[in-house]
Amino acid sequence: MAARLDRFLAENAAALSRSAAARLIKDGMVQLNGRAAQASDHVAKGDVVEFAVPEPHPARATAESLPLRLVYQDADLVVVDKPAGMVVHPARSLRPHALRGRRAKTCLYTRAL
Repeated sequence: MAARLDRFLAENAAALSRSAAARLIKDGMVQLNGRAAQASDHVAKGDVVEFAVPEPHPARATAESLPLRLVYQDADLVVVDKPAGMVVHPARSLRPHALRGRRAKTCLYTRAL
């Protein structure tokens, strides 16, 4: 019985989740029988699957000096008045302009929340 390619990769490559496998397929990093794989491909006995996992890029919060209204701050807690639509934690597609990076510049204390 043929298995979905993303499921096959996730089950046979210890370092990959199913979503990470799907991202590799989408990014053109997976070949099935010598051709670029598609998300809809299935793997059957005898098929050859080749893939490359790119080096991970560690996420780093970079401090930004954009204005935030600090409502309260002590050694354990920071409360800010966050503008609507501001990303709190940076994602791959939204790294700049996240609250986490601004907090690094704004806070007097260095304890992580």
